Amino acid sequence: MNQLSKRTTSNFFLARILKLTSITGLFFVLLLVASRGLAGGAMPSRGAVQGDKEWKLPPDAKKMKNPIASNAASIAKGKMVYEKNCLVCHGASGTGDGVLGAKLKPKPADLTNKKEMSEYSDGEIFSMVSMGKLPMPAFEKTVTKDDRWNVVNYVRTLAK
Repeated sequence: MNQLSKRTTSNFFLARILKLTSITGLFFVLLLVASRGLAGGAMPSRGAVQGDKEWKLPPDAKKMKNPIASNAASIAKGKMVYEKNCLVCHGASGTGDGVLGAKLKPKPADLTNKKEMSEYSDGEIFSMVSMGKLPMPAFEKTVTKDDRWNVVNYVRTLAK
């Protein structure tokens, strides 16, 4: 079996695993990635996940307007998506103290830091969630556009 076939097969199984359960599946995939190394093809390509220290956001990100009103329904939906995809690293409170967050370098962002969070527009946060940056995966292809905006609305409630 050539390298490309191995990666395709590997990605098929990763997709199947992710469908098992949100936290269990995510935890298993993260363990798999850690055991294989990032070059094994389990994570999206460098084009989807940046490995640089600084975020390289699209030029229009700062001006992007959130099309989803920040209301109770959106925040509740954003919380569900956050709990499924983000909690394991960012933690329940958003301080970066999730089960895997303590082991990551760099550490996950502290989403409760009001000063730091206020420096980013909704569009910039949306772009960060969409594009990812190592060790954070990109969610553009796995979480719908509306749900990424809902996560932005939820994350805004975490900043104190």
